[in-house]
Amino acid sequence: MLPANRHKGEQTMLNVKTVLVAGMILLAGSAAVLAQDTSSRGLARERLKEVGQDARRVTDENRTLSRHHTEVGRTFFDAHKYELAVVALKKAVELDPENKVAQDLLSRTESLLGVRRQQIRSVTEQLGVEMRIKIQESILELENHIQLASDYYNRADKPSAEDVSDKTRDAVLSKALHDLDIAREHVDRARDIIHWLPVDVDTSRQQSRVKGLSDAVTNLSNQKKAELASYAQLVAVREAEARRLRERDFEKQRISKLMDRAEMFAASQDFAKAMKTAREVLKLDPNHSGALSMVQNMRVKVTRSRDEKVAALNKEEKLNLNDQLTAATIPYARHLVYPDDWEDVRRRETVEMREADEPVWMKEIRRSLDKNVSFEFVETPLTEAVQFLQALTKVNIIFDPRALEQIGGDMPITLRVTDMPLHLALKWILRLANLDYTLKDEAVFISTSRYLAGEVELRVYDV
Repeated sequence: MLPANRHKGEQTMLNVKTVLVAGMILLAGSAAVLAQDTSSRGLARERLKEVGQDARRVTDENRTLSRHHTEVGRTFFDAHKYELAVVALKKAVELDPENKVAQDLLSRTESLLGVRRQQIRSVTEQLGVEMRIKIQESILELENHIQLASDYYNRADKPSAEDVSDKTRDAVLSKALHDLDIAREHVDRARDIIHWLPVDVDTSRQQSRVKGLSDAVTNLSNQKKAELASYAQLVAVREAEARRLRERDFEKQRISKLMDRAEMFAASQDFAKAMKTAREVLKLDPNHSGALSMVQNMRVKVTRSRDEKVAALNKEEKLNLNDQLTAATIPYARHLVYPDDWEDVRRRETVEMREADEPVWMKEIRRSLDKNVSFEFVETPLTEAVQFLQALTKVNIIFDPRALEQIGGDMPITLRVTDMPLHLALKWILRLANLDYTLKDEAVFISTSRYLAGEVELRVYDV
């Protein structure tokens, strides 16, 4: 909008000049004519009047354009565009030197523009100072990061006696790798600072130190990682050896438990189970002398027991045959006559016979304890092992607090069984703790043999 107005003002000034020149020519012509012919004065006056009217018209147009440029300058002034405001206001004053509004506004604008230029110059100088301070701070931060990287590198390379006094080798190596990671972070930060510094700042010395630290950190980190891997391999070998020793000890304990079980079967004259258990020991240790001896002895006893059973069966059969022959020689009556109330007599049951029968809950508990189970306990607390059996049978199992106190608390149990009746498994577990159990009040009650003996109920029956 401003260039168009400027062009229009220039065109108006040109028109004014043209009119003035034309007026002067007309005046000169009119004067000549007046001198030559006094009769032409009326025509000259008319011409002068026309020239005056044209001059007034041009002046009015300039004032109008001046006011327009004044408004444009005010708009730029309000928008803080002082350079453009000065151009518009100068044009307004040029078109109308008597435009006081344009003159005042131009004076204010030039004053503000001078202050602003001074402020810009001051800000520029301040920015220069701040830039130098910022560069100095960046260089100081760069030196700090280089120093910290060097400190962490030295700490990882040569740890102090305090750092290694009470720590394992892997802990020392891990701490060194951690320090090297921190050193690498400081090196990377130093590189970033160098990268963003102005190109005219000389950082060749810092770049050389950063590169040297970076290479040293990388080499030492690779060395520490190799040492840590070697140590981890050594620890793995030691742990494997310790695991083999633990397995060997566990196998010895298992063999000992199996031999105790075989001896228990042998003591109860269950020679077949004793021989089977001894063969399980031989699967674990084929050279176990006790198991070899027991297998041989049990084989002999099984054969002897079988022969004795066959002999006893033959003897019993002979006796039965003799009884049958004797009975056949006795003349019995053909018909046996029962009394009329025989059915009542046959169904009759004495009080002692009813009391001798076990209650239903006891039969159910015994039926639950006849289930075969398989488990393996290794250093398992006694109460936890019994709770496991309770979960299998859904039977209430209660500990006698006096018994737990007598055996010294919740002792660990190590036992493994396969397809064993649960009541025998429970016997074995309690045997390891010198305990026993009985059925009482619809539950399995666990206590010592002495306390259980005190729970015996004495009943007297008529014979």
